[in-house]
Amino acid sequence: MADQSDDAAKQICEGHLDLTGTALMSGDFGSFASAFHLPQHLAMDGKKVLISTRSELKSVFDNMHAHFKSMGVTELLRFIEAASFTSPTRITATHVIRNGQRLDAPDPVYSVIEKIDGNWLIVSGDHALDEKSGQGRALMSAGKSTLLDDGLSDTEN
Repeated sequence: MADQSDDAAKQICEGHLDLTGTALMSGDFGSFASAFHLPQHLAMDGKKVLISTRSELKSVFDNMHAHFKSMGVTELLRFIEAASFTSPTRITATHVIRNGQRLDAPDPVYSVIEKIDGNWLIVSGDHALDEKSGQGRALMSAGKSTLLDDGLSDTEN
């Protein structure tokens, strides 16, 4: 976009990574939730989950926080690999976890962030994770789950 640079998109996304990472590590759900728009669309390993309520988002948050704590994670090191405006109110970005002592394999995440009511909020995330991994189970732990490939499977978690 002519008036919005990739650097500006990257700064917005880095702010979200800092906010959500700190919140996940400290157990601060309020700060974590402030970065997300509901409904929230998550995808991984051929499945997607629709997180529609704050209580569903809280369940995912609690499971992620517990997973990181059980693994002994002390810091989330996540970095934006690419970010760009696709419209004045939409950013697409990819980030990965890397550096530091790895407790799990790095996983790329493709996110969409939209400006809603004047705030940049995460509206979806596509995670390159195995749904059977600890982080995958935590992310897919709440909401309405469907298969991406056929659109016919529809089960409540």
